[in-house]
Amino acid sequence: MFKKKNLPLLLIIVFFGIIYSLISFVNHYFFRTYALDLGIYNQSLYHYAHFGIANSTILKPGFGNILSDHLELLIPIISPLYYIFGTYTLLVVQVLASLFGGLGIYVFFKNRGCQKYVSIAAMLQYFLFFGVFSALSFDYHSNVIAAGLLPWFLIYFEKKKFYIASLFFLLILLSKENMAFWMFFVAIALFVIYFKDKLLRKYSGIFAALALLFFVLAINYIIPSLAPEGRRYQHFQFTALGTNFFEALTTIFTRPLYTLQLLFINHTGDLHGNYVKAEFYILFLLSGGIFLFFKPKYLIMIVPLIAQKMFNDFPETWGIGAHYNVEFAPIIAIAAFGFISEIKKLKIQKILVILIPVLTFAVSLKVFDNTICYVDHARIRMYQKMHYNRNFDVNDVYQLMDEIPENASVSTQNSFVPHLAFRDKIYAYPVVQDAEYLLLSPFETAYPLSENNFESRIDSTKISKYWQIISENKTAFLFKRKTAYLN
Repeated sequence: MFKKKNLPLLLIIVFFGIIYSLISFVNHYFFRTYALDLGIYNQSLYHYAHFGIANSTILKPGFGNILSDHLELLIPIISPLYYIFGTYTLLVVQVLASLFGGLGIYVFFKNRGCQKYVSIAAMLQYFLFFGVFSALSFDYHSNVIAAGLLPWFLIYFEKKKFYIASLFFLLILLSKENMAFWMFFVAIALFVIYFKDKLLRKYSGIFAALALLFFVLAINYIIPSLAPEGRRYQHFQFTALGTNFFEALTTIFTRPLYTLQLLFINHTGDLHGNYVKAEFYILFLLSGGIFLFFKPKYLIMIVPLIAQKMFNDFPETWGIGAHYNVEFAPIIAIAAFGFISEIKKLKIQKILVILIPVLTFAVSLKVFDNTICYVDHARIRMYQKMHYNRNFDVNDVYQLMDEIPENASVSTQNSFVPHLAFRDKIYAYPVVQDAEYLLLSPFETAYPLSENNFESRIDSTKISKYWQIISENKTAFLFKRKTAYLN
């Protein structure tokens, strides 16, 4: 039965559910989700919901099984929800997982006997962290789900309810192969934190071994076995350390000063990467990350997160944008408020309980407003009019989408792909292949083409012997391949 004393907790969760929905769902409605990555995931969701193998036509024609890119096994489990939420399914799950994660932080501290205001402040810390907002503003990514599940794994691990802890552990492993590498370090940290408890020490060692085994099997055997012959794991993107994981580990242990330097410098030569790492570290520390140094055992948990960010070949992964920071949210909240809850002087404790979430929110506003790292402000500023508008009438596009048969193969622009991905063949224009329909709008981004090139292609398609315009409005054109040229 609901208790009135839980009303503040419920109101907070509902409030952030609305805020997160205004970011994620509004972006999707106004075509600010993309072929990479929601389009890919929506097509795989469609295949799984129909008991098929998720072969992607978006990544590359003939790419093959989507699991040969990332081993993300939660999507088949989620897929029945496709019949309820349609193209919003994964976004709904992602928002719910974020709320579930925040609730988990509250329960974690409540179970430790902390004051209710400490537990609520810790939950607010999670909800207000810039990494959560940024992740929800950019499509769907399975590491958001993993981050939301982590507090619950820690809750049941600490309570020694290992069957339930194992369930959350398994779900995190199934979310994405690199989450297994993260969980290896989480388990090592738990081994250190609970070293004096023989049973917890034993199970943390088991979890560490299982996570490492799963990761090694995934990248060396499972993923390559699902890929076309000769294609290796695609996501080793750390060439500053070597050409494979073995060389990377060798570099880390034999060149420690060089490795340490890579954590802070722009090692790519790309000018867009200048000061991006510095910005991340500053905002990370101001958002509660500083407390990891007061609870250094939790630093172990962020080792793989920092490594996969800062050693990466692409500067966009170093910064505060997209989905590259969400896993920090539960660790910072637990470390920060674990330290604060132990402060004996009540006055200092209460000041920090207020100050840390407020400072975290201020940092998030900074991320919304102005950063060195590129952020699409229209995607994340849910409090401004531009978030709820486009430079064209979106209803015009939806009208033309409704005219496309459900099973037809389609080629369309990047931001239209997620809405049309529930079919066997969907291509991100300018890839056309055997598409029967083209949906194109000169008002939407032409990426990866230049605007001039894109407009000239539309003009040439209008007079092409292969295509005919079957519907158009002031915003977009719907072309159908002429019957004589269908395969």
